[in-house]
Amino acid sequence: MNFQSINTFPFETEWLLGEIRCDNVPKPGVIYLAHKGDPKPPYKPGYDLLPEVPRQALLMPEWLKKSGRSDGIFWHPCSAKAASSIEDDTVVFKVEADQTLDWNLSVEFRYTPGPDWIDFEMRLLPNAAHQDFDFFFASYIVEDMESTWVPGLIDGREQWRKLDNRRTEPWGRLYFVPRDAACRQQIFDGRYGDMKDRSGIEDYDYARPIIVCHKQDTGLACATLIEPQKCRVLGGQKHQYETAHDFTFSSDLVPGEIFTGKARLVVRQIGSFPDAVRHIDAMWDEFQSALDGGQTST
Repeated sequence: MNFQSINTFPFETEWLLGEIRCDNVPKPGVIYLAHKGDPKPPYKPGYDLLPEVPRQALLMPEWLKKSGRSDGIFWHPCSAKAASSIEDDTVVFKVEADQTLDWNLSVEFRYTPGPDWIDFEMRLLPNAAHQDFDFFFASYIVEDMESTWVPGLIDGREQWRKLDNRRTEPWGRLYFVPRDAACRQQIFDGRYGDMKDRSGIEDYDYARPIIVCHKQDTGLACATLIEPQKCRVLGGQKHQYETAHDFTFSSDLVPGEIFTGKARLVVRQIGSFPDAVRHIDAMWDEFQSALDGGQTST
């Protein structure tokens, strides 16, 4: 295995240019990502998915959550500092348990670039029990990507819905699409603060844990696919320059038992809805095939 310590990891794949880092940035993760465009007719130009100033990141670890509590991991109160390294083609952030206060857990975040995607894996080792635990992740995508779509479970079947999540300026309300009725109730147990305003909570559940950011005039999409049964909620919030596309890895944490979660962020031309759904289905099948094979990168 090729292993070396790093401060930052710039990469280029068939379709993507990017940079991954965990130190000396406001928030860690994929701090730069651009689709290179299409060199063949109709010559679609390249596209930057983050604002010019990297205030935020993609596939960014944010919050440790359970009933009545929400703590930042890389800022207050934990203020963890990850050690970063590269193992073959995978960038690894490691946070030791002594940096997570009384949560008492150690965690790795693993980023592996693919042709037009980035595979992401969390490996968490708890030394203390935490019931109904959520690790909350965000991807902040430039506001020029105009819309957010999720596959709702409506009247017993999957129907793709565009979220009304960009109406207020400069900040939007929190919005949520839960997995099921039990997960919907957890939104109100204090882990997300005082949820008196329920207007951002959709009245349907998601059919599959997929959240898609889409640009209508070019058909470019940034789709996040999350390992089924490891996710409880999709969500996010409009910020001043970008909109968050969020998900959780969720479980009861048992001391000494490793908990993992996997996701894939794909940047791909999918055309316009509803025809775009067939391209998303193909992404999902590719991701599930990788999960079934015991890996997230092919």
